[in-house]
Amino acid sequence: MSKFAEAVGSYEKDFQGVKKNNTIFEDFGSNAFTPLEMVRDELRYKRLRRNIGVAAKLHEISLAKGRKNHNVIMVTLTYVVDSWDSKHMSAYVANVRNWMFRRTGEKLKYVWVAEMQKRGVIHYHALFWMPRGVTMPKADKQGWWPHGSTKTEKANKPVAYAMKYASKLESKEGFPNGARTYGVGGLVESDRGARRWFNFPSFIKARASVADRWTRAAGGGWLESGTGEIWPSEWALCLITKLRLSIVRIHDHGRPLDVGGPFSWVKPNLQFA
Repeated sequence: MSKFAEAVGSYEKDFQGVKKNNTIFEDFGSNAFTPLEMVRDELRYKRLRRNIGVAAKLHEISLAKGRKNHNVIMVTLTYVVDSWDSKHMSAYVANVRNWMFRRTGEKLKYVWVAEMQKRGVIHYHALFWMPRGVTMPKADKQGWWPHGSTKTEKANKPVAYAMKYASKLESKEGFPNGARTYGVGGLVESDRGARRWFNFPSFIKARASVADRWTRAAGGGWLESGTGEIWPSEWALCLITKLRLSIVRIHDHGRPLDVGGPFSWVKPNLQFA
């Protein structure tokens, strides 16, 4: 018997006597222990979509009451030749952030998404939420983007724009090593809590509000800071071959609540410690 088969067998023993009628097993059919091939790029893509969509929506919600006093600008940044460096985008955002603070005294609210063009060169789409009447300078003319050209335009539907570029799966492949595929900034503390909640495993979402502090535990699993209890991960990686990984469910922590999102947990004037 292979080590992989032995591992699956041990997982099945852990589940003896456990009723498998929970909805979390629906995606796995009758055998919840059938290995699922770990597709690294697909998981990265799902995380990108989730974080970009949540952040853009949170920016919109935080400005909802004063929406008439703000507008959203989209900037596309393109390389004239393939001269990409991992520091280019962070340097550009730092320039815009510093300019915004000098100009308005406000923190810069933004999201950006990277894409691979058909010619094999990376480029970026960035959205900036800023006070109405403040004009975004041309990045290439300011020297903020000396690597090629930029296009600056108003974004009337920023969340839709963000999800459009985050949803182009074919453009999320072939990134150079060290390349970040997205960035988020300017969220207030309560919004950072909501974004953090969206990235929790589903069993934590069913137990936590946006104010609860769950962190990765040393050695694996999750630490519930309020109680000090460590919850092992519901999933484990199994090595099928030297080049292939699969993921197998090894625990079922249950779902005490069927939550549809964190916003129902947010109380007015919520203050975090």
